[in-house]
Amino acid sequence: ARRELISSAGDTALDFLLRILPSMPVPPFDGVREGLVYHLSNLSMAGFKVKKEDIHIEVAGIRATSRKEGATSQCREVKASELLIIDIKNISATLDDAVWSFEQTYMPYLKGSGKANTKLWDGSIRLKFELRRRLIRSEEDSTMENSPEKWEPILCLNDRTCSIGGIELVIQGESRITWIANKLASYLRNPLREYVTRVIVTALTNNSGWLIDTLNKNLGNYWDLIMRTASLKLEDLPKLSRHHITQAESIDEREIELVWREKVPLGLNILTNDKSGLLKIVDFPRGTQARQVAQSKQLDPD
Repeated sequence: ARRELISSAGDTALDFLLRILPSMPVPPFDGVREGLVYHLSNLSMAGFKVKKEDIHIEVAGIRATSRKEGATSQCREVKASELLIIDIKNISATLDDAVWSFEQTYMPYLKGSGKANTKLWDGSIRLKFELRRRLIRSEEDSTMENSPEKWEPILCLNDRTCSIGGIELVIQGESRITWIANKLASYLRNPLREYVTRVIVTALTNNSGWLIDTLNKNLGNYWDLIMRTASLKLEDLPKLSRHHITQAESIDEREIELVWREKVPLGLNILTNDKSGLLKIVDFPRGTQARQVAQSKQLDPD
């Protein structure tokens, strides 16, 4: 049972990472450094790579890697706040054909643009889950007065961290402008690494509902074993709060995501005298950023 428990959690984690990270959009990375205005976009994690043997699972103090057939018990006190820990090591990714541009704000006002290749390696992700208790209500319970409360254990995301060991940004082509751009790229390695790390952590947080929901379903048959192994009692677990995410959010087909990236006014005419409590858009004026964004999504801005 322990081997199945470890394997199930490892398979779920790998499936989650392969679903989320390769399709994760990375917003443009831009700013100003030493008088150079820089921009890097078209960053994609499609080249993301992770192996199942690099996923390490610890459940209720039982720690094993998915490489091993058995599980090794850890001699430590198990906390409900650290019931499940998933460590992913040796993550790498290739972000080819990123689009770059730069412009000097001083003489001789050089500027240029082109494509770049970005690689990152020795990345790691840690996901830490806590165990709480959730009140169970059924139709039968609701019709019975003074019925005893029924609770069940449920996992919630407690913490998530990400680190990237190394990153390389190489500008394509050969020219004087490319040489300057490569020099700028050397300055931007650490800021870019921190930026990509923040983007990954945000993606893990925003998409954690599917992972938690799947883990709770897969581990549901093992709660008795897990609770006994961790020496935890259901009545001692903290209660589930409303802000805890336990399942994937439902997608409204009427929702459309529009992203404004230019540092200019959005270009929205907003209805200001509406009493519905909703933000309502009157129109997207011609020539504005909002209209261009809508058209890029093949939507009729009128």
